[in-house]
Amino acid sequence: YRAMSLFEMGDYLAAVNQFNNAEKDGVSVFRRESDFYLALSLKQIGRTKDACELFNKISFEGEFYAEKARAEAQKLNCNWSNNQTLKQDRA
Repeated sequence: YRAMSLFEMGDYLAAVNQFNNAEKDGVSVFRRESDFYLALSLKQIGRTKDACELFNKISFEGEFYAEKARAEAQKLNCNWSNNQTLKQDRA
């Protein structure tokens, strides 16, 4: 919840750190939500390549945040050429 609070307060760099710490700690109950908001935070601090990669991954997984991730990726003009790499990684 701390990462989401930091995101909502606009402290995106601290949010990125908290989202990453939650992932390292193995907290996976909210992984998909966490990934989406991590990508948004990355976008906000100017790490657009990292944000695009994460939006691409979320979109490819096709779950709850997939459509939102596609919309955000379009706003950033993300290059979707990595889909094949992601497919191979998941196999």
